[in-house]
Amino acid sequence: MSFQRHRAFGIAALVLSMVGWGVTFCLNRFLLRHTPVAAEPWSGLSLTVLRFALLVPLIVPWTAVILWRRRRHLRRDLFGLCGLGLFGVVGYYLLANTAQVYASASMNAVLHQMTPLVAFVGGLVVLRERLTAAKLIGTVLALAAAVAYSLIEAGADFQGDNIPLAVLLIFLTALDWTVYMLIAKRLLARWSPIDVSVAGNGLGIVLLMLLAAALRPLGLAVRWSILAELGAVHWAVILYLAFGAGLLCYILYNAGLRTVEASRAAVFTYLLVPAAMVSALWLPGDLKEPLSLWKCLCAAGIIAGVAMVTWRSVDAQTPGPAPESNRQG
Repeated sequence: MSFQRHRAFGIAALVLSMVGWGVTFCLNRFLLRHTPVAAEPWSGLSLTVLRFALLVPLIVPWTAVILWRRRRHLRRDLFGLCGLGLFGVVGYYLLANTAQVYASASMNAVLHQMTPLVAFVGGLVVLRERLTAAKLIGTVLALAAAVAYSLIEAGADFQGDNIPLAVLLIFLTALDWTVYMLIAKRLLARWSPIDVSVAGNGLGIVLLMLLAAALRPLGLAVRWSILAELGAVHWAVILYLAFGAGLLCYILYNAGLRTVEASRAAVFTYLLVPAAMVSALWLPGDLKEPLSLWKCLCAAGIIAGVAMVTWRSVDAQTPGPAPESNRQG
């Protein structure tokens, strides 16, 4: 596969991962407001544990196989893989799911505009990636459109919202995801996207279950009996969150991150806004969020900004060395 086609595949993988994750804002909002999960002591913890518990029979044995097969690299990379689990599963979903209790689905997607900004700076500073005019202008354009969207959305009145608390939680989520992205970018030089995604999530699930057990004496235990209270639609949503958003989207994201600079990949997070905006049309009852011309214009501005950041002239394309994961012995 040529370098240009390889990079095009990476961009497509990033777009698909963001669309897949963008839909989850609405699905999580639905589960946290209109299902028995809403009555849990810490609904964000319960939703996170329930969705990832479904992956345990598949992903934990798969993780064990990957770690055994790559055991020669574990001394150098085990700490990083545990970091992926801690920040990509435990930290991210506990913060993000809790934030979705306090703000609408599209508002949560807009507040996540902090994530690409923090991650963009992280890629430039930590990984020392090159700052170009296209990167800068595209990021500013996408950020401005996302801010404009947030101002429109702020005028909506959704019962039970607590925007200041949601902002704080999502700012912490932004920092958390930036750390995940930087760790993953380094590991992808030696590991395949599938191995990074599966091993990171597998270790994250183990840490999540240990945390849930530790919180049980504090009255924050997950009621497993809640599974019997869920209907067919609820199960379909949770299955998508587990296998679609919880596994497939991670593989797509890391496949894209392997071929695109971290500072460029960060800006794709702005695509969460139009994805959440469209899917919010299908939310039931009081959770439904209608479209407007201004919202559509803001979404178009976000997409234009992302397109500008991903554009590079042919002269700038210089394929790098083959990743070590393709040279396994």
